[in-house]
Amino acid sequence: MALFKHRLSVMIITCFAISVQRAYGNNLRKRLSECPGSTICTCTRSKDGQYNVYCDGNEERQTLRQETLPDNITNLYVEQFLFQSLSIKQFPPNIRVRKFHSINNDIWDMKNDTFSNFGSLTEVLFSGGKLRNKRQVFDAIEGIKGNVNLTLAIEGMRLTNLTKSSLRFHGFAKITNLRLNRNDMAILRPELIEHFHYLEKISVVHNAISKFSNTSQQFFSLTQLDISNNRLNSSTIRFCFDNDRGLFPNLRNLNVAKNFISYIEEKSWKCFKKLEVLNLSDNKIQVFEINSIRLLVSLKELNLSKNWINSKEGIIPGKYPPQLRYLDLSANQLVPFMPKICDQSSNDTIGITKLNLKYNHISVLTDKYTKCLRNLTELQLSKNAIETIENNAFAHFPKLRVLHMDRQIQGLKKLAENAFNITDLTELDLSGNFLKFKDNSFEKIFNAFKHVLKLNLTDNHIVNKPAFFSTLAQLKNLKTLALNRVGLKKIPYKIFSTFDELTSIKLDHNAIKEIHFPPNITIKSKVEYISVRWNRIKLPDKSNLFPEPVVHYLKRLNMKYNLFDCSCDENSRWFRSQIKSNARGGFIQNVKLVGWPIGYFCRSPREMDGKRLINYHLSANDCRPPDPYIPVYIGSACTVLIISVFATMFYWNRWYIQYYWHRLKKKYKPVRGVSDPERQPLVAILNEMYDAYVIYNHNDRHFVLKDLRRLLEDKLQYKLLLWDRDGGVGGSKADAYFEAMDRSKNVIVVVSNNLMNDAWCEFQIDIALLSKVETRGRKKIFLVILTDMDLESVSKSWCVLLTKKSNGKWCETENSIRRKVFVEDLKATMGKPLSDC
Repeated sequence: MALFKHRLSVMIITCFAISVQRAYGNNLRKRLSECPGSTICTCTRSKDGQYNVYCDGNEERQTLRQETLPDNITNLYVEQFLFQSLSIKQFPPNIRVRKFHSINNDIWDMKNDTFSNFGSLTEVLFSGGKLRNKRQVFDAIEGIKGNVNLTLAIEGMRLTNLTKSSLRFHGFAKITNLRLNRNDMAILRPELIEHFHYLEKISVVHNAISKFSNTSQQFFSLTQLDISNNRLNSSTIRFCFDNDRGLFPNLRNLNVAKNFISYIEEKSWKCFKKLEVLNLSDNKIQVFEINSIRLLVSLKELNLSKNWINSKEGIIPGKYPPQLRYLDLSANQLVPFMPKICDQSSNDTIGITKLNLKYNHISVLTDKYTKCLRNLTELQLSKNAIETIENNAFAHFPKLRVLHMDRQIQGLKKLAENAFNITDLTELDLSGNFLKFKDNSFEKIFNAFKHVLKLNLTDNHIVNKPAFFSTLAQLKNLKTLALNRVGLKKIPYKIFSTFDELTSIKLDHNAIKEIHFPPNITIKSKVEYISVRWNRIKLPDKSNLFPEPVVHYLKRLNMKYNLFDCSCDENSRWFRSQIKSNARGGFIQNVKLVGWPIGYFCRSPREMDGKRLINYHLSANDCRPPDPYIPVYIGSACTVLIISVFATMFYWNRWYIQYYWHRLKKKYKPVRGVSDPERQPLVAILNEMYDAYVIYNHNDRHFVLKDLRRLLEDKLQYKLLLWDRDGGVGGSKADAYFEAMDRSKNVIVVVSNNLMNDAWCEFQIDIALLSKVETRGRKKIFLVILTDMDLESVSKSWCVLLTKKSNGKWCETENSIRRKVFVEDLKATMGKPLSDC
């Protein structure tokens, strides 16, 4: 019963805890979603107080009317609804929406008043799903009463049969941006947008457009066109007409990436007089003739990346557009030389200032075809196959300021002393080149670009740190230094006393274990940003995180993913106490911790591993050492408890313990005399000296010594062992009892009210029953029930005993029939007296 009550209480407590947790979880979700009046919408709030609302109809819901939503909504996402009739009645009243997104909805009918209450609407998107009548979208937009510039996007809805009537538009709103992506359109038909007088941008990305319609109409408002990821080729492009007029005379930005263009014809592009950005990346171009774009007089950026242009014949030099400043030839087939950008027969200088040659196979640097790049200020040579840089390799780029030589395939194996002899160089990236700084051999190399402001030496190996920092000290103007994954084990504090202009230092992914500055160091730099991510820092020195002159200028500190200690260590608790959190993030000594609290985890002790540092709060009281005597108290209490339990068990079972001890002693006691197995039963029988051992309560001794003795000994000639008469003198009393019972042929129990409450007598009866079992029933038990015995109040065990064992009820009258029956039952149980044998 007690066990059942315990389990019931545990179940009740568990159910209560789960209920509280669920209630708290629901309240927490409501606070996070901030849409407590909606069952299908979740909301996120931005810093400016606006909301983004996400509603999921689960392909069943038909309306949002009953949902309680915030008033000011920036983005309303309505997904997987089944709108039989989409109108203003399907939205909650008095909400203001700036951008409406319909995603994977099934719209049977769309009313003209759908957006009539959204006066500040700036973007409408229909993506996926079904819209039975596409024309209804424009009818609904015409219902917008505000004079707003609108972006309209219809994506993933298979617009294969559009007509002029379906794209007819008249209204107060001005559609300035039209996106028709992923609609399986096969033909570019500009005539369909003739009613969009304010249209500036069109995107038809991810369609199947392979050709243009035959229209000769011009569209002057358009400034940006994205037709990437289609199926256009060189012969189907038709931007220009024969009379030098073009479809889009005022186009500024054109993206035709990821098509099938293999060459550029001048007649297809010459009409773009105002084009500034042209993206031809990821096409099939193998040969590019510069003269094909010479008439693009306004072109500033040309992207030819991810084509098949090679070094030998891929570029045919010619007259460059006068405004061209950026040329991207990355991820082509340039090997082993740089591309033929310049005409060897001419000494002209072109206007290109930025050249991107990343991800090629250039291994040899030469000025043979690049002398005309005298205005070049930025050169990207990352991820090539350059192994050797000779003296003055970049001397023909007198204005070069930014040079990226990082991650060469086999690394830079040889650098000449004047390899970077560039006067105006301000940024140099040599990361990932397997450079080993083991002596002063780089001193002259660094001296050649001593005016550099930004240096990246990440993923190299600093073997001799004193020699390296001595070499680095020549760069007096250095402002930004990156030394990620270079094998540092300590903060290079000398940097702070060497570079006066240093403002940013990155030391990520090293093996730095501590932040330590010598006490007498002189700080010269004014570092504003320090990054020591992914190191082995456990905790800073309690004396200070950084010296005061460093902290004075430091604004941002990135310590993500270090081995922060969250134990009761005094330094650990001091470090955590210095971090203050507010709405703007985490700050330590007024220095902003970048990314706080994300990325700041405890790593020790083991029980705190993986927990966020923001949740680590231990006070001095929490970390107070325990009383050293507590183990002594606990040990003493346990000892006392164990002794008490054993003592109690010993006391409750003391007679049984004595009995089994007696049996053990008797078993191993040397046997004198005959040891022949055939004579063992005879010996055992001879040991029986009494016909019966009498068990009785001391209060019944008068009856036993007088009436019962006279009957059994004087008249029936039985020899009884009566403890009050024959009890042993000296030795153990318990052993005497057990020995007496062993020497008795039978056991007589005088059952009375007194005996029922006598624990010692009950124990003797148990031993007698055990002896009967051990002798296989040879030792008999007879119960003598006294006349004053109350049989109705006996226990169930006594009822069983009285039923199973031979018994007789004592009768005072000697010659009565009841006395004779008693005597006969007794003689039948006990057998013949020992004196007759």
